[in-house]
Amino acid sequence: MTTRQPRPKTGGHTLDPSASPRALYGAELRHHRERKGLSQAELARRLFITTSHLANLESGRRRIHIELAREVDRILETGDFFVRNIDFGREPSSPASVVPMGTLEPQAVVIRDWDAQFLPGLLQTRPYAQALTDTHNVPKTSPNGREQHGATRVRTTPLHPGATTPSYHVILSESAIRRPVGTAKVMADQLQLLLLLASGGRIDIRVLPLGAEPQSALASALRIMTLQDGTILAHLQSHQAVTRSSDPAVLATAWITRDFLHTAALPPDPSLTLIATARNEYAKAAQAKTRQAPTATEAR
Repeated sequence: MTTRQPRPKTGGHTLDPSASPRALYGAELRHHRERKGLSQAELARRLFITTSHLANLESGRRRIHIELAREVDRILETGDFFVRNIDFGREPSSPASVVPMGTLEPQAVVIRDWDAQFLPGLLQTRPYAQALTDTHNVPKTSPNGREQHGATRVRTTPLHPGATTPSYHVILSESAIRRPVGTAKVMADQLQLLLLLASGGRIDIRVLPLGAEPQSALASALRIMTLQDGTILAHLQSHQAVTRSSDPAVLATAWITRDFLHTAALPPDPSLTLIATARNEYAKAAQAKTRQAPTATEAR
């Protein structure tokens, strides 16, 4: 009977070359380093990176950049092996295109959001998210974890005041701010949360005024996420299709759209003024509704 040998470890991380092309690339890096007789600390010093950075490269937890691959080839005397196979070293460590968005959010260091119709899920209060699901036919994530069409539109784990990660940059459409979702009180509380988050420097909020929406992005949602391992992922959503990819062509389209929206949006201070004005209008409407409601005695 053959005894299964434990997988080797690097920097405390188990090496599994079969996990992904990037993991295989990292395993090759470890193999050639050891063949050269270098420790992780020695190679890291010669590459001018930290030992933990090198350990993450060898375990496939981090992507390698072309300049670093050239230095690895030079120091380990591997010809152009690591440069020639750079695409494997830059492959996502997991199939991010099929992983639920809520699973990826905790791995993000930067998130950039846009939604032409509603407030993005990370900013939603629970009452807003419930009203969105109940009255606007925006589906939740299905029980088996597969995402539906409104993947970025329904509240998952919201941002909290005082937290430091991820860095969050959002462009809101004024129409989403003006569009009632739920009661006036729900909207007033929702916009108050936006002001609270922005006041602490938690997020960068810009509003695209009415009439300024580019037609190409009018009926769409867009998210660009930078993950901890360096992967950049674009999620583009329209009435026709949902696309999520780290493909350079898809990313280029996402960045062009994002830059166009950012240029057309109001600066931060006028954006917050617009949100505060809308919040006050909703609050007044909620108060008026409360005053108009009959008391129990009057109802009898």
